Amino acid sequence: MVTTQMERSTYVLGLPVAEAARVVSRLVEHSGLSSRQVDCHALRQGETLLGMVLIFEKYYLRIGSRLTMTVVLEAQAEGTSVFWSVSGGTGIFGKSGDSKNAADAHSEALRESLFPYLA
Repeated sequence: MVTTQMERSTYVLGLPVAEAARVVSRLVEHSGLSSRQVDCHALRQGETLLGMVLIFEKYYLRIGSRLTMTVVLEAQAEGTSVFWSVSGGTGIFGKSGDSKNAADAHSEALRESLFPYLA
């Protein structure tokens, strides 16, 4: 299955990295953007948390496709830079063009959910 890039967005949240990760995870999982978080990596320099990478997936089993949302959090002086990318496979779902629409809808929903936390 070939994966194609669908939607990307970047924002700065007025939160430290760990809190931003909790907020993003809660928003993604509880708003139905993803079925679950599948991976999380902390980026540290000594004891200092510099960033995190979170990976979420949502499966569409009936139509043989999935969306993957990768979120990168990076510590900045004014808060945490949040970059995310939503991609989908070119299975049955992707061939119909609905995968792009779903990725766009997921990114828009996360953008709206993050609005109160922007720096």
